[in-house]
Amino acid sequence: MMCRLATHGLTHEVEQLTARYFEIIDRLYGDVSPTHGARQLLSTAQSQNCRVAVVTSNSSERTSAWLSRVGLTGFVDFIVSGEQVKYGKPDPEPYLLASQIVDCPVDRIIAIEDSVQGATSAIGAGLYTYLLTPACKAPFAHEGAVPVLSLEHIADDLWGGKRSPQPSQ
Repeated sequence: MMCRLATHGLTHEVEQLTARYFEIIDRLYGDVSPTHGARQLLSTAQSQNCRVAVVTSNSSERTSAWLSRVGLTGFVDFIVSGEQVKYGKPDPEPYLLASQIVDCPVDRIIAIEDSVQGATSAIGAGLYTYLLTPACKAPFAHEGAVPVLSLEHIADDLWGGKRSPQPSQ
């Protein structure tokens, strides 16, 4: 480990560097706002009696604090965090754990992801998966995921009567 530290010109111990890294993450994470349409989508999901989980590589503590800060805690039933799994995204383990917690077959669960790694995880677990694509970028290409530009598109797709979701194959 010391060789790698020296190679990169790092002069502190790993524990100090890790602590500093998490301080930076906590500071920056505090400034992150929910994606436009998140509150409406979550509210609609709640009115449709859907259970909602946040499946994240982040820590439970950081995720809970963020949900509280942005006023979304009441919409989320549980969190599956990076510290709860052996293998994080893109492995399917986080979504498989969520399906066990909610006690629901994977073909009845919908994932909404904002990264290819997350979509890979959800699809690998057998979930119907939406992949949110920022409007300023070309659509993410990911086999098995439904690309959407906004959370409003997802709400319309799920509850607007356009079609009934089927599990990805």
